[in-house]
Amino acid sequence: MYENSPPSTPAVFKAKGAALMAVWLCAVVCIFGFFGSLLIMHGAVLSGVIFIGSAFLFFGATTIAIINNWSDVEIDNKAISRRILGSTWQKIDWENVGLITAFPVSGGYGYSARAFNIFPKNRPRFRVLPSGKMVFNDKLYNAAKMIELLNYYASLYGIDIKISKTIGGELDSATHL
Repeated sequence: MYENSPPSTPAVFKAKGAALMAVWLCAVVCIFGFFGSLLIMHGAVLSGVIFIGSAFLFFGATTIAIINNWSDVEIDNKAISRRILGSTWQKIDWENVGLITAFPVSGGYGYSARAFNIFPKNRPRFRVLPSGKMVFNDKLYNAAKMIELLNYYASLYGIDIKISKTIGGELDSATHL
Protein backbone atom coordinates (compact mmCIF):
# COMPACT_ATOMS: atom_id res chain seq x y z
CA MET A 1 0.00 0.00 0.00
CA TYR A 2 2.80 2.43 0.90
CA GLU A 3 5.49 1.14 -1.46
CA ASN A 4 6.30 4.35 -3.35
CA SER A 5 5.27 7.21 -1.09
CA PRO A 6 4.17 7.70 2.49
CA PRO A 7 0.60 8.67 3.36
CA SER A 8 -0.08 12.37 2.82
CA THR A 9 -1.86 13.01 6.12
CA PRO A 10 -1.15 11.83 9.67
CA ALA A 11 -2.86 8.57 10.60
CA VAL A 12 -4.39 8.57 14.07
CA PHE A 13 -5.16 5.29 15.80
CA LYS A 14 -7.66 5.77 18.59
CA ALA A 15 -7.42 3.74 21.77
CA LYS A 16 -10.34 1.44 22.52
CA GLY A 17 -12.07 2.07 25.83
CA ALA A 18 -10.29 5.34 26.68
CA ALA A 19 -13.49 7.28 27.40
CA LEU A 20 -14.87 4.53 29.62
CA MET A 21 -11.59 4.36 31.55
CA ALA A 22 -11.60 8.14 32.09
CA VAL A 23 -15.18 8.06 33.40
CA TRP A 24 -14.33 5.14 35.69
CA LEU A 25 -11.27 6.96 37.08
CA CYS A 26 -13.25 10.16 37.73
CA ALA A 27 -16.01 8.22 39.50
CA VAL A 28 -13.57 6.38 41.75
CA VAL A 29 -11.68 9.57 42.61
CA CYS A 30 -14.99 11.26 43.53
CA ILE A 31 -15.98 8.34 45.76
CA PHE A 32 -12.66 8.41 47.62
CA GLY A 33 -12.88 12.20 47.94
CA PHE A 34 -16.40 11.84 49.37
CA PHE A 35 -15.30 9.30 52.01
CA GLY A 36 -12.27 11.41 52.93
CA SER A 37 -14.55 14.44 53.32
CA LEU A 38 -16.86 12.42 55.57
CA LEU A 39 -13.92 11.55 57.81
CA ILE A 40 -12.94 15.22 58.03
CA MET A 41 -16.52 16.34 58.76
CA HIS A 42 -16.82 13.80 61.61
CA GLY A 43 -13.73 15.14 63.38
CA ALA A 44 -11.11 12.72 62.10
CA VAL A 45 -9.27 15.47 60.25
CA LEU A 46 -5.86 13.83 60.22
CA SER A 47 -7.31 10.49 59.10
CA GLY A 48 -9.35 12.23 56.40
CA VAL A 49 -6.35 14.15 55.10
CA ILE A 50 -4.19 10.99 55.10
CA PHE A 51 -6.97 9.06 53.34
CA ILE A 52 -7.42 11.72 50.65
CA GLY A 53 -3.63 12.17 50.26
CA SER A 54 -3.08 8.42 49.89
CA ALA A 55 -5.93 8.15 47.40
CA PHE A 56 -4.49 11.11 45.45
CA LEU A 57 -1.04 9.47 45.23
CA PHE A 58 -2.52 6.10 44.20
CA PHE A 59 -4.81 7.59 41.57
CA GLY A 60 -2.07 9.92 40.35
CA ALA A 61 0.09 6.87 39.57
CA THR A 62 -2.94 5.13 38.05
CA THR A 63 -3.63 8.19 35.87
CA ILE A 64 -0.08 8.06 34.50
CA ALA A 65 -0.58 4.39 33.61
CA ILE A 66 -3.94 5.18 32.00
CA ILE A 67 -2.47 8.02 29.95
CA ASN A 68 0.30 5.70 28.78
CA ASN A 69 -2.03 2.81 27.93
CA TRP A 70 -5.01 4.69 26.49
CA SER A 71 -3.35 7.42 24.49
CA ASP A 72 -3.90 7.58 20.75
CA VAL A 73 -1.01 6.78 18.40
CA GLU A 74 -0.36 9.22 15.55
CA ILE A 75 1.94 8.32 12.67
CA ASP A 76 3.05 10.80 10.02
CA ASN A 77 5.98 11.29 7.64
CA LYS A 78 8.25 12.74 10.30
CA ALA A 79 7.45 10.99 13.58
CA ILE A 80 5.35 8.69 15.71
CA SER A 81 3.48 10.38 18.55
CA ARG A 82 1.26 9.62 21.52
CA ARG A 83 -1.70 11.95 22.05
CA ILE A 84 -4.36 12.37 24.71
CA LEU A 85 -7.30 14.73 24.36
CA GLY A 86 -5.76 16.16 21.19
CA SER A 87 -2.44 17.08 22.82
CA THR A 88 0.84 15.39 21.96
CA TRP A 89 2.72 14.28 25.06
CA GLN A 90 5.33 11.99 23.50
CA LYS A 91 6.98 12.12 20.09
CA ILE A 92 9.90 10.31 18.46
CA ASP A 93 11.15 11.34 15.02
CA TRP A 94 11.62 8.43 12.61
CA GLU A 95 15.27 9.38 12.15
CA ASN A 96 15.73 8.93 15.92
CA VAL A 97 14.07 5.48 16.13
CA GLY A 98 16.69 2.77 16.65
CA LEU A 99 14.58 -0.31 17.38
CA ILE A 100 10.98 -1.52 17.29
CA THR A 101 10.06 -4.55 19.37
CA ALA A 102 6.79 -6.50 19.40
CA PHE A 103 5.72 -9.16 21.88
CA PRO A 104 2.53 -10.71 23.26
CA VAL A 105 1.14 -9.57 26.62
CA SER A 106 -1.61 -10.96 28.79
CA GLY A 107 -3.67 -9.11 31.36
CA GLY A 108 -5.45 -12.23 32.60
CA TYR A 109 -9.13 -13.08 32.30
CA GLY A 110 -8.81 -13.77 28.57
CA TYR A 111 -7.18 -10.40 27.78
CA SER A 112 -4.33 -10.66 25.35
CA ALA A 113 -2.68 -8.11 23.11
CA ARG A 114 0.48 -7.49 21.19
CA ALA A 115 2.66 -4.78 22.69
CA PHE A 116 5.14 -2.55 20.89
CA ASN A 117 8.17 -0.65 22.13
CA ILE A 118 9.68 2.13 20.04
CA PHE A 119 13.22 2.84 21.27
CA PRO A 120 14.86 6.18 20.42
CA LYS A 121 18.54 6.37 19.56
CA ASN A 122 18.84 9.50 21.70
CA ARG A 123 16.66 9.81 24.80
CA PRO A 124 14.55 12.97 25.10
CA ARG A 125 15.05 15.34 28.01
CA PHE A 126 11.47 14.81 29.28
CA ARG A 127 10.46 11.16 29.41
CA VAL A 128 8.00 8.98 31.28
CA LEU A 129 10.19 5.88 31.13
CA PRO A 130 13.94 6.04 31.85
CA SER A 131 14.81 4.66 28.41
CA GLY A 132 12.62 7.24 26.67
CA LYS A 133 10.85 4.46 24.79
CA MET A 134 7.28 4.65 23.55
CA VAL A 135 5.00 1.81 24.67
CA PHE A 136 1.59 0.85 23.30
CA ASN A 137 -0.41 -2.19 22.27
CA ASP A 138 -2.56 -3.25 19.35
CA LYS A 139 -5.85 -2.58 21.15
CA LEU A 140 -6.39 0.39 18.85
CA TYR A 141 -8.95 0.95 16.14
CA ASN A 142 -7.51 -0.13 12.76
CA ALA A 143 -4.40 -1.70 14.33
CA ALA A 144 -3.63 -3.59 11.09
CA LYS A 145 -3.04 -0.29 9.27
CA MET A 146 -0.86 0.92 12.15
CA ILE A 147 1.31 -2.20 11.88
CA GLU A 148 1.52 -1.69 8.11
CA LEU A 149 2.73 1.88 8.65
CA LEU A 150 5.27 0.78 11.27
CA ASN A 151 6.63 -1.76 8.80
CA TYR A 152 6.75 0.90 6.06
CA TYR A 153 8.70 3.42 8.14
CA ALA A 154 10.97 0.70 9.56
CA SER A 155 11.98 -0.30 6.02
CA LEU A 156 12.25 3.32 4.85
CA TYR A 157 14.53 4.39 7.72
CA GLY A 158 16.37 1.08 8.21
CA ILE A 159 14.98 0.55 11.71
CA ASP A 160 15.73 -2.79 13.36
CA ILE A 161 12.71 -4.94 14.26
CA LYS A 162 12.70 -7.66 16.91
CA ILE A 163 9.71 -9.81 17.80
CA SER A 164 8.86 -12.46 20.34
CA LYS A 165 6.27 -15.13 19.62
CA THR A 166 5.64 -16.03 23.27
CA ILE A 167 5.17 -14.11 26.52
CA GLY A 168 8.61 -13.60 28.02
CA GLY A 169 10.30 -15.27 25.05
CA GLU A 170 13.50 -14.24 23.34
CA LEU A 171 13.37 -11.33 20.92
CA ASP A 172 14.42 -12.43 17.44
CA SER A 173 15.36 -10.17 14.55
CA ALA A 174 12.67 -9.87 11.88
CA THR A 175 12.01 -8.05 8.63
CA HIS A 176 8.47 -7.01 9.59
CA LEU A 177 6.12 -6.96 12.56
